[in-house]
Amino acid sequence: MGRLGWPAAAGAGVAAAVVAGLLLGGCSSGSVAQWAKASSLGDNDAILVSDAAHLRTGTRLHELEGVKTACQALVEDASTADGQLPTPDETLTDELNNAYEDDYNAGVVCYGTSSFTSAKFRKFERLLAAGSSELATAERLANKLAPGANEATGGTGGSGDT
Repeated sequence: MGRLGWPAAAGAGVAAAVVAGLLLGGCSSGSVAQWAKASSLGDNDAILVSDAAHLRTGTRLHELEGVKTACQALVEDASTADGQLPTPDETLTDELNNAYEDDYNAGVVCYGTSSFTSAKFRKFERLLAAGSSELATAERLANKLAPGANEATGGTGGSGDT
């Protein structure tokens, strides 16, 4: 047993996590740029922006079934993007997580709505707006940490590409 009654292996794991956290806390623009490329940050975020645009168009045209289909795509695409977290930067991770979570929840709420005038639909619109705003904030931060990190390359095809 290690100190404080933890098994020694658990103590070593905690120490490794602390060291990793300290190293990542002072991340370089190179590490963010490498992560962004490996995780398809720009492509994933471009897909979410496209999903939101499809949703706004469907709402404007009052095509409820089309909107609900786009909401399902938003859920899948937000999940895909969220699966690429964490980033090497804690603040960027938090910003992206907030955006992806709001997009995911917007899609879930939207898919369960029965009309454009329901309370659920209004909640969906609030969540979608919050997710879009948070994503824009995260993209600015990513670009500040590593210029060009959030540029789309067209390398991924999300379910929102219709």
